[in-house]
Amino acid sequence: MNQEVELLFNCHKFCEKYETVLRLLYEDPDLKEWCEHYSVYSRPTEHERIDILIYKEFMREAYDMGIVINNYFDVLKEGGLDEHKVYEPDAEFIAGLTKMQIIACIAYQFRADHFNNGSLMNHAVADGYMLKLIQGFKEKTGS
Repeated sequence: MNQEVELLFNCHKFCEKYETVLRLLYEDPDLKEWCEHYSVYSRPTEHERIDILIYKEFMREAYDMGIVINNYFDVLKEGGLDEHKVYEPDAEFIAGLTKMQIIACIAYQFRADHFNNGSLMNHAVADGYMLKLIQGFKEKTGS
């Protein structure tokens, strides 16, 4: 299997696995609020399992499966994509992306957490951006 086909397959599996949990965290008002106030500098006492799920499982799997591609920024730059839209994508923006550009946007959300600790939870998950990207990828693959 060539690398791009393997990446697309892995991303599809990843999206299938995590779409439901991301939807729950975004749509449940109490969980959404908890995610919005998440800080890596104060260990959670409530919903500790969510912290483990996102930072120990979700993130680790994304890296292990190669979804956090090394050349994500090059893919975004080559596509002439607005970095603000990449960080806060809406459905219209995502609909205009290729599968590889969506993967690059997903990688961007994970990498952004390294520069702004906690943004994966209090931004990408809480504001539904990761969910929208995953749904957009699934739509592009017809599932």
